[in-house]
This record gives sequence, C-alpha cells and structure tokens, in this order.
Amino acid sequence: MTTDLSGSQHGGTSGLRKLLLLLLVGLPLGLLGAEGAMRLASAAKGDAYDSEAARVELREQRSRLLDPLPRPGGDEAEAPGETKKHSPIVHPFFGTDTLGSLERLGLNLRERSAREPGKLRVVVLGGSVAGLFGLSGARHLRESLHELPEFADTTIEFMTYARGGHKQPQQLLRLSHLLALGMRPDVVINLDGFNEVALANKNHSMGMHPTYPSYSHWMKFARNLGQDEEQHARVVAAEVAKARLVEELDDALASAWLRSAIYAHFAESRIAERRLAYEAARDDYLDALDVESLPPGVLGPKFEGTSKDAIRESIVLWMECSRQIQVLCDAYDIRYLHVLQPTLHDVGAKPVTPEEKKKGRISELWLEGVRVGYPLMRAGGEVLASEGIAFYDATQVFADVRESLYYDNCHFGNRGNELLADAIAERLAPLLVR
Repeated sequence: MTTDLSGSQHGGTSGLRKLLLLLLVGLPLGLLGAEGAMRLASAAKGDAYDSEAARVELREQRSRLLDPLPRPGGDEAEAPGETKKHSPIVHPFFGTDTLGSLERLGLNLRERSAREPGKLRVVVLGGSVAGLFGLSGARHLRESLHELPEFADTTIEFMTYARGGHKQPQQLLRLSHLLALGMRPDVVINLDGFNEVALANKNHSMGMHPTYPSYSHWMKFARNLGQDEEQHARVVAAEVAKARLVEELDDALASAWLRSAIYAHFAESRIAERRLAYEAARDDYLDALDVESLPPGVLGPKFEGTSKDAIRESIVLWMECSRQIQVLCDAYDIRYLHVLQPTLHDVGAKPVTPEEKKKGRISELWLEGVRVGYPLMRAGGEVLASEGIAFYDATQVFADVRESLYYDNCHFGNRGNELLADAIAERLAPLLVR
C-alpha cells in the first residue's frame, strides 16, 4: 500500500516536472513563433518592423508633448533640462515658436550664407505633420533625389521650420522672416491643409477669427485665464493625463523589449489610450477658458458667419498665402512646391484600419473642417496650379494602402512619411532639373 502511494506521488511529481519543462521550453518557442508571425505579416504588407524606426517615431511623438500647459493666471510650468528647447513661446511675428528654433536661427549662420555649388538647401514649412515629415520623410526624400543622376553627388540639406499648430499665414510670415534675415534656400516645400480647416473651425467655435493662430496654441499665452477652483482642477487633470502619456512613451523608449514587434504593438495600444485621455482632458480645459475676460484683440476681429463660412474664409487666405509665397520664391530664384497633406478622415483618402479607427478619434469641429474644407482645398489647388504654382494634391497618396499608417487623427508614422516622400520626389524632381 505504501509502495503504491509512493509510486503515485513519484509519478505525480514526475508529471509536474515534465509540464514545467514543457512550459519553460514551449513558452519561449511560442513567443518566438508569434514574433516571427507578426514580423512576416508586417513584411507582407510592405511595412517590416524596424525597432529603430519605431524608436524615432516614439521620440517624435514625445517631442510634441513637451510644451507645458499654462496654469490659471498665465504662469508657465517650467520644462526641465533638454526639454526646455522644445517648449513653445509667444512670438511677435508667428504667434508661437520654440526656444530651440530661436537659438538655432541665431547661432546657425550657415543657414544664411549664399548658395553653394553642389549643395541643395530645402526649407519645409507647415504644421506638425510637416514638422514630422522634416524629421523622417526628409531622409527618404533625400535618398530618392540622390538616385537621380543630376543629384547623385549633391549635398541635400533639409531645414524644417514647420511648427505644431501653425496654419496660414504663419508659413508665409516664417518664409518672409527667413528671407529678410538673409537665408537663401534653393527649395521651399509647404506641406499643409489640415490645420487650415480643422483649427479654423475650432477658432470659430470659440469666438476667435478663423484666420488667427490656432485657438488651442494661442490661448496658452493669454494671461487672463481665470483662477477659479474648477478651472484649476481642469489644469491639474490635464497635466496628470499628460504626465501619464509621457511616462508611457518613456517606458517604451527605455525598454529593451522595443526590439520586439509584439511588445511594440501592445506599447502602441497603451500609448494611444493615454493620448486619447490627455486630449480629452486638454480640450476640457481649453473649452472652459473664460474668453469674455480676455484683453481686447486677443481673439481678433469679430467674424460674422457660420462655421462653413469660417472654413471658406480660411481657404481663401490659404490660397492667397500660397500665391504670395510663390512671389517671394520667384524674387529669390527659389523653387516652390505646395503640397496638400493627406489626412485620415478625408473621405476616400485611405482604407481606415480598425487600429486607426480606434486611435484616430476626432472632434466634431475638426471633422467638419475636414469634410467641408478638403473638397474646397482640392478645387482651390486646381486654381493655384492653373496660375502656374506647382501644387500637388497628396490627399490620395494612401488611397490604396491597407496597412495602419496613422497613430492619431492626422499624424502618420515613418512608413507614411516614406510613401509621402516618394510621391513628393516625383513632383519635386522636374522643378529642380532645368
């Protein structure tokens, strides 16, 4: 009897050991198999996972979050260390800028020098989509141009002066200022469109003139914001949500597991959830600002009309600013390419994936701006092209792309920037070869 019990216990222990051994061996093999399957699926879609590209994209997303929210009464939270150079500041000409931009413009004298043989300087203008393109898409655009015999040995330098939230006439004013300081680029690429209609509609809803700087960005520098307890609580909630988003990005950037496509997938999902929470808290704070108590002129002249009228007004300005950029470029023998950027919620612009649908939630005001404004901008672009402006409607560049490109309602990652760069290269090359 004892022997039977002993044998039974021994057999049970042996079985448990085998099960543990199978788990120890099988789990890593299973994870490796899942990792391989995910990489193969991504590669089949033409978007092979690249951990370094993922890291660059996360850094880009983080850089857009470094501007501090204003506290009631206008006191700015101080950004520590290196992040300070990314903090937005009020600017007398452009509405907003960054400390880093001012330092670079003041110290980098080579950007003002005369043109040099064998060198091509390209200035990129626009909002945050153009800013991200200047970081990752520009590299791919440079490679595409180097494949042309005419530019095989040319040094191609990109100078990005796009800023988050900028919309016309900020691009025009930026170029005018750069030229007045003595900069002589060879090419200007203006990549814009979304902000002109989405942010203009937001402006209108808040009683701000549609052609004024973005309400959400400009109001960070309005000094009479009210100091009641409810508004203070909204500021705190937005700051907490923002800190959690930055923490999630920092955790992903610091993790050695970012080499794994599986880890990156789940990290991106967590980041998307944190971003949506932050954007909701931020909008709650900005929408509650007491605009009636602002100093005269902060919101611009009173605009009479509907939201559709405001969107149309912004597009009229957008077209006129492009014409004036062309005049400036002609005066200084600069090649100009105006690109209407693609955006997720433009009907027919892209097959929206479930992941993009989840991450790409958009406010009704922004959505109305896109749905009303983009058809009008396409028509306006045709008018500009008929007048001799090199206008490229890039709104359909992702029309046949079924993989996920967008990580929120208007910004796309490295793969999207590469596809856009290829399309821009086709339009830019004929302008440069003469």
